[in-house]
Amino acid sequence: MPRKMVLAEPTISGDANIANHIRDFFGLSNEDRIGRIQRVIMSNKVPVPLVENFMPVELVKLISKKEIRQKKSVLRILSDKMDLQIGGGKIFLEAIAADQEMSDILGCQVMEPFMCSRLFLRSVSIDPIEIVNYYMRADSYKVQFNVSLDDFDLSAFDDK
Repeated sequence: MPRKMVLAEPTISGDANIANHIRDFFGLSNEDRIGRIQRVIMSNKVPVPLVENFMPVELVKLISKKEIRQKKSVLRILSDKMDLQIGGGKIFLEAIAADQEMSDILGCQVMEPFMCSRLFLRSVSIDPIEIVNYYMRADSYKVQFNVSLDDFDLSAFDDK
């Protein structure tokens, strides 16, 4: 199945429409600005996932549309340009409904179900590096976990 990436220019936003979880993570006020990169992966002429990267303005200015078009991750691009040391991160997975912006970009209905994976990355000095929102149509999303009985404490199932 042929896949193609559709890109928006890296942008810098500075309005009150920045989501609260983004403001909180980066410690932004309503007047502060944030860098944003959006990418859509097309599969058989159908937009499948929408990927958004939010990062400090000084980092988004280091990234060109040409570099993103090479299908590198934003983190790889930044790592190639600077001494970027990841200290840790958190991933959240949640079911969401498409909003008007997603509907316009992905050609779906407003309120269509999507899965959203949110990755919050910090540097070793605990500074926020980026948030990655990865939106996938719910009907094309699948999670697999490989487990072993050694991974579980089965004592909770014992009669007491």
